Amino acid sequence: MGFELELDEFLHELALFKGFSEHTLKAYSSDVCDFLNFLEARFLDLSREALWEYRSFLSSQGYEKSSIARKLSSIRSFLRFLRRKGYISEPLEKFIRNPKSGRPLPRALSKEEVEQLISVASDARERAIVELIYATGVRVSELVSLNWSDIDWDSEVVRVLGKGGKERVVPIGSKALEALRAYGSESGMKGPLFKNRDGDRLTSRSVERIVKRMAIKAGLGSDVTPHVLRHSFATHLLEGGADLRTVQELLGHSSLTTTQIYTKITLDRIKEVYALAHPRS
Repeated sequence: MGFELELDEFLHELALFKGFSEHTLKAYSSDVCDFLNFLEARFLDLSREALWEYRSFLSSQGYEKSSIARKLSSIRSFLRFLRRKGYISEPLEKFIRNPKSGRPLPRALSKEEVEQLISVASDARERAIVELIYATGVRVSELVSLNWSDIDWDSEVVRVLGKGGKERVVPIGSKALEALRAYGSESGMKGPLFKNRDGDRLTSRSVERIVKRMAIKAGLGSDVTPHVLRHSFATHLLEGGADLRTVQELLGHSSLTTTQIYTKITLDRIKEVYALAHPRS
């Protein structure tokens, strides 16, 4: 196989200085051994070309991208060790690139499904929760942090404290305002916006349970979460002609790249409509 002694030294160093567990050490050993056996079976020297060939080989074997990334990370660490110890001179670790992680597309409800979800609300609080998330796109953590004083009824906006303590002002639609007024007339418009039966602030977990229960009742499945409503908010805005920068501001994204994922969803929907409607699609 080659490099057996160097591998033993490498693993010993990981155990001694990094404090890695036996399980982690076995994973490193397995990843590096697989690579070294690959080289030996193909009579390849340790080179950048061999590294590229091995990366292609891993991809062809149907490994998940996360598994490939882990294997390459182990090899990268081993190569860095070899160079630091003077066993090799070329910085081969720099030629290993992890596969790009394909970001999963978030699920978005259709407008009809959102209406379906709202229609099964069992009380004013449930309706207000769904209406407000869908109207503003707030994160569930932001929703449960809201107070009645954060709503400006005259301007029809809500002040949201987002990630990193960043504040943004988001418009509220008339339907959500109407639902909030109905809920407020029952609960009182002081203190936390959404309270539990004991009068304490509602938790994120409680909101998630409420939305899931409503979704099952509406026949939409058990995977509908407050985050799905947030995705639906963004998707429907883009489908309605909103520009990406505006949606970025409304969602409270620090990077436009994060918001750009929604353009893929809307493009997929456009393609579906085209395929159904165009006579020569």
